[in-house]
Amino acid sequence: YGLFIAFITEQDTYLAGSAFVLASVLPSVFLSVPGGIVADRLPNKLAILLAMAIRVAIVTRFIGSELSLEAVIALTFLVFTAYQFHSPAENEAVVMVVGPEAMTSAIAWLQALSLLAQVVGAGIVAPLAIDLLGSDGLFVLVALLFVASGALYAVVPNLTPRRAVES
Repeated sequence: YGLFIAFITEQDTYLAGSAFVLASVLPSVFLSVPGGIVADRLPNKLAILLAMAIRVAIVTRFIGSELSLEAVIALTFLVFTAYQFHSPAENEAVVMVVGPEAMTSAIAWLQALSLLAQVVGAGIVAPLAIDLLGSDGLFVLVALLFVASGALYAVVPNLTPRRAVES
């Protein structure tokens, strides 16, 4: 969303905004089921960390670059594509942390916190970071937050359900 603020809003066309929204939404339309299938086949921690690493690589591509509108749309599509492989593994990993008896409420909390993070990120952090650090500073901050997130996932012990390990 910071990318939307930093780059897309500077374009003088509604087409740019629409293309950004489509690049953000289409991966979930076409890749949510394949993402779940892949997440079922890989250990959760591996799927989560690979998706995080891919997201870090994509975000760092924005740092110091004068990217065309087409490149921004393509990279946005890739960021949201990586998320389609991250999210199912993350949801299943929740079960390993809280157990099946608390799964529903834990996933609801995860979704609520994720939406809150998006609101805070898009409404407060991204505009402030752009004003104080510039767009490159925002992208560095986002990359660092992805790295920190990945590090936190990495230190959580077993995130893969026993049935997946046994199969």
